[in-house]
Amino acid sequence: MWDEIARLNSDGHTVFADVDSIELLRGYEAAAAKFGTSVTLRVQVDSGLRGCRPIDAAALCAAALTSPHLRLWGLTAYRSLYARDETRNWTPFDVIGRQEGRLLADLRDSIESRLGCHHLGVLTGSTAIAQGSMAADGVDEVAGASYVLNDWGLAQLGLCETSDIAVGVAATVVAVEDNTVTIDAGSATFGRWDPYPGIEQPVSAATPDGLITFTATGPCHSMSLPVEARRVPQVGERIFVYPGHVSELVNVPGSFLAYDDTSGECSEWTRLSSGYYSLDDDII
Repeated sequence: MWDEIARLNSDGHTVFADVDSIELLRGYEAAAAKFGTSVTLRVQVDSGLRGCRPIDAAALCAAALTSPHLRLWGLTAYRSLYARDETRNWTPFDVIGRQEGRLLADLRDSIESRLGCHHLGVLTGSTAIAQGSMAADGVDEVAGASYVLNDWGLAQLGLCETSDIAVGVAATVVAVEDNTVTIDAGSATFGRWDPYPGIEQPVSAATPDGLITFTATGPCHSMSLPVEARRVPQVGERIFVYPGHVSELVNVPGSFLAYDDTSGECSEWTRLSSGYYSLDDDII
């Protein structure tokens, strides 16, 4: 992943990377040197879920500032709606957002004073807490996350209405047997199935009315639970489904059709690359 980020930057794309350890930072530094480019970093600070300790952020900032192959944008965090044990954090989301924003803004001021640098940025916000982050003084940018497009999982958690979901997949029914529907969209379309913690019946995809939900997902196909809808779709029929987790859907490299239902304009979004960390922080 280090090489991929460096390669994209050397090709003229602007791709930032978040780091929370010196090992990650050195990896990007070596890759940038290898490709004769620079990589812009944000230091990810632990605001309650993951990241480096606030007390360690200054050292990572200093390492980035002194490297000829790295650029330092500033600080970021990822708090979201969960606690460390993946249980739901029931603190009001606007409170969590303001807390994260204040933490990063105060830490930025301290690091700038300590290192004698200026104009470090603060990027905050994640699903459910973004509105609160916007209200915090000193925040420069609020990150886009699942809340921008929403998905079936967030609707099941009560964080949006199904009418708020703004992303979906048009799939073709390839088999119907015993009221079980199979479509030609699987993990290669929906990405790794990584449902939100706390959902009683997680699904990889569902029709907008919720009458057909897909749980068994292979590389190229997804199979539904037995369908209780009044009408079962037929083989060859096109159906529209919402993803269970939009982050996994848009993490798949490829093209996406964007439709503005206000202006009626269509455009194409292209994702150039993707990557994720395993549980032991190996880059895959």
